[in-house]
Amino acid sequence: NPASTLVALQVKSIVKENLNVSLMDMTGRILASKTLAAGTTIVFFETNDIPAGDYLVKIASGNGAVTKRLTVVK
Repeated sequence: NPASTLVALQVKSIVKENLNVSLMDMTGRILASKTLAAGTTIVFFETNDIPAGDYLVKIASGNGAVTKRLTVVK
């Protein structure tokens, strides 16, 4: 963090269910979303088409969610 063209996130799940990873603007609008299988995975989001600024990355499963801030610079 910050990112300019590509975000790579390593996600390690200890639950045995799929995870939903979303890239959102600060109003909560989903810009991109991917579903990941349980285990350790690397997920990529391209940021070429979004303006510079602050965004949110939300990782959610049936057990809850974690949200982190991401800054995109151009």
